[in-house]
Amino acid sequence: MISLETEEFGAIGKFQRDLFEGRISCEEATRKEISNISRYNREFNAFITLFDREEDIAFSEARRLDKKLSSMRLGSLKEKERRLHPLLPLPPLFGVLFSIKDNIFLKDRRTTAASGAFKDFVPKINAEVVDLIIRFGGIIVGKTNLHELALGATSSSSYFGPVRNPRDSSRISGGSSGGSAVSVALSDEKRLVSLGTDTGGSVRIPAALSGVFGFKPTLSSISTVGVFPLSATLDHVGILANSIQDISLVYHALSSAKKHDNSKSDDAPSKSKAKSQGLIRLGVASEFFTEEMDKYVSSTFWASVEKLKGFDDSIKVVDEVDVSICRKAYYPRRKIQLGEAAWFYKELISSKSKRRLLQPDVRRLLDIGSKVGEIGQMFSQILRLEFALRLAKIFNEIDYLLTPTCPIVAPKLDDILGHETGPARYLLIRNTEPFNLAGFPALSIPAPPSSSLVRGSLPVGIQIVGNFGEDEGVLRAGLLISKILG
Repeated sequence: MISLETEEFGAIGKFQRDLFEGRISCEEATRKEISNISRYNREFNAFITLFDREEDIAFSEARRLDKKLSSMRLGSLKEKERRLHPLLPLPPLFGVLFSIKDNIFLKDRRTTAASGAFKDFVPKINAEVVDLIIRFGGIIVGKTNLHELALGATSSSSYFGPVRNPRDSSRISGGSSGGSAVSVALSDEKRLVSLGTDTGGSVRIPAALSGVFGFKPTLSSISTVGVFPLSATLDHVGILANSIQDISLVYHALSSAKKHDNSKSDDAPSKSKAKSQGLIRLGVASEFFTEEMDKYVSSTFWASVEKLKGFDDSIKVVDEVDVSICRKAYYPRRKIQLGEAAWFYKELISSKSKRRLLQPDVRRLLDIGSKVGEIGQMFSQILRLEFALRLAKIFNEIDYLLTPTCPIVAPKLDDILGHETGPARYLLIRNTEPFNLAGFPALSIPAPPSSSLVRGSLPVGIQIVGNFGEDEGVLRAGLLISKILG
């Protein structure tokens, strides 16, 4: 069984080893990444703020970490300790380069949520996740562009202009964490990690459309304190990176929720037996998630499923899993999201002068949310609880659910501008939003290009979903699946 042990380094682990052994410095790596961003950002518009001044947070923190590293006396470690864990003296995120979505507070630095209404807003505190990044040795190089207020799946509506797809700049990046996905996809030596937010799919959608890994953990396992709320009861902070190992490293540092172990549950004996035998049961639905797929997504997804079926006896693919309950996610999630967003931004949308600062699609959705009312919210929360309980029953017979992350590839930007709330929005969020409503962990991994179609086509994502609290299992399954698929 493939595992997430320390010897399986991603780009970050290798980079930290190079730092520790003196082959590169934090300042050198920071300078290279910021130079790289400066080269591509004019075309792709991934960053709102780049910390490229010598006296700013990125370089000052890099120099501080280099000084700390040089002062460490490696000889004080026993040889056995260095052999077991060569990075033992370092905090877990030492030297890791981060971009963060510009709805996450960074103390004394502009945090805009990509909105003209907040273009000059400067918070006086850090978000809790930012405090953890700094405490554990991370370096923040800049703040990324997004769909305004995180209320959109395309990242085409921003006060600072649309984010463009890293594979084809005439297409959308996906959203709302579009800039985060692009910053990861175009990062120097693939070692930058980004934090995004995910209320209906906003980490996984741009990850899928941009060809990177995106993880939405179990609800509340990473703090959302100090993040512009879109929907306080649905919001998740998620992680985008170029490997699952890198996501796992960052997740372990930032997560705070008690880890659940559903395999020990008395009401799931079949799951316990399967896991004890080293068998992973992957469920695939023949309805809902696989409906209305475009030709390339369909070919790529089903080719991946067939490859998993032919791997070995450690994987069992369960066909035609009943996911009909997921058809009932759209109504309550939309009511909850828009109602909570309208409540939080009430002052903004009720002011004639301030509402003019909003992008038309965002203003339209907030106006819809303002009409939800308390009864609609209460009823939607009841439906939410019922939905989560029924969804959990699916995982009595399978360990993880496989779906296409999005049933379509990245649309052309010109087809989306002015139509952000049209049919494309529904298709982009359809496969991801049920797991925000339930709060279950979900991971998007890049699928290998289908051999039956032209090589070099746009990215396709495969989504791996686990039961509530099964974050570790989802990451391990994702690592195994991504290695099998190549």
